[in-house]
Amino acid sequence: MEAIELLRAVQLRAMEYRSRFPTDTAIVSILKQLEYLIELCEGTRCDCERLNDIIIGVLTVREIEPVDEAFAEELYEAVEVVEELKRAKIADIS
Repeated sequence: MEAIELLRAVQLRAMEYRSRFPTDTAIVSILKQLEYLIELCEGTRCDCERLNDIIIGVLTVREIEPVDEAFAEELYEAVEVVEELKRAKIADIS
């Protein structure tokens, strides 16, 4: 699965999670971060500076994993995409 497809799939899952827990601020933040990552992958956004501000992994460990381990695994896959994007950004600078 390509990065963009993975991020979109995780985004859909996050929307489902939010419908179950509408007041969960962690999922709201995760959704915003996923939107940013999708826009980066689509090329509609090119400001990679915010990549270092992505905290999906931290939020997943603290807030999601204790409640939904399967969803947490999906989010960890999104974190891997973030790391790939960071490496690509460093390669572009070099």
